[in-house]
Amino acid sequence: MTRGFSCLAILWSCVTAIPARASSPIVDTPLAIFVADSPDNRPVLTAVALSPDGLILAAAGDDHGITIWNIADRTPLFKLRGHTDWVRSICFSLDGKTLASAGDDRQPRLWSLASGQLLRALPRQAAAIHSVRFRPDGEQLAVAGFEKALKIYAPVSGALLRTLECPCSDIRALAYSPDGSRLAAGGRNGRIRVWKTENGEQLADWQAHRQRIRALAFAPAEATLVSAGEDQQIRFWNPEQGAPSGSLDSRGTKVFALAFCGDRRLASGGSDNVVRLWDLDQQREIRRFVGHTGSIATLDGDAAGQRLVSGSFDTSARLWDLNAPPRLPTATETAKAGR
Repeated sequence: MTRGFSCLAILWSCVTAIPARASSPIVDTPLAIFVADSPDNRPVLTAVALSPDGLILAAAGDDHGITIWNIADRTPLFKLRGHTDWVRSICFSLDGKTLASAGDDRQPRLWSLASGQLLRALPRQAAAIHSVRFRPDGEQLAVAGFEKALKIYAPVSGALLRTLECPCSDIRALAYSPDGSRLAAGGRNGRIRVWKTENGEQLADWQAHRQRIRALAFAPAEATLVSAGEDQQIRFWNPEQGAPSGSLDSRGTKVFALAFCGDRRLASGGSDNVVRLWDLDQQREIRRFVGHTGSIATLDGDAAGQRLVSGSFDTSARLWDLNAPPRLPTATETAKAGR
């Protein structure tokens, strides 16, 4: 077992019930903070992932490794080593048995979570990789980054199934629909492209943002695609036609990460170091999770919609209870929020 990391578990304190007011209630006490033991060896975190059962946390960044944590007792189980450069993206298969990873060394890798061993290294790509995603049934792995080619691989055999042409040569976000029938990609030029996954047929392509897209997410229970990025807007789309269906104002911050927390709650994080939780029925921000001191690069929620993990340039990952009692914002926090 690889040590060298520690986790600070924190108990909740009693707080006063929150009355309705203009500024969102604040949660500033996470369930746990995951950091490296050595202050001289704390990686910037650009990828976090919760296992489907919510028991395992994977975190990766610029130290070229992936740390696997047991969430129940807040201890590291092992560290996956093999990448030779910054790890930009990780994701679990739906059964929780396999973790995919990729980054600046241009080579996607598949790992066994039972043994901590490398299962397969896929072919090295022509450029750095920014996103890897499993199709929900585990039969496809999508790989994209700093080239126009989006590669689809069979995870078990490693065979290349299909190559798709992306809307630009700097793809930052990929997302599969919950039923696995659609795949969306977006990046530098603000365009989104959607394909059928059974045959690679292009369904739609549209200008979604004025600047680089950083995050995409399909709603769990409806045909809606959410996008966000550097133009400070969170937008909702019909993915079949590229028709807009709504938007949220991200409060003047660039958005780097999105994660659904159940069917009707959406989390966002970005350049202002704050995680925001949005109620989509009310179309408003309902909570802020604060404490990070660097931009939030990555988010992932559990399947039950009760917990969320955030990873940051401040080198920490934080585990949040989305239903934890919040506190009233101070006058300074309200003013800073611009509300």
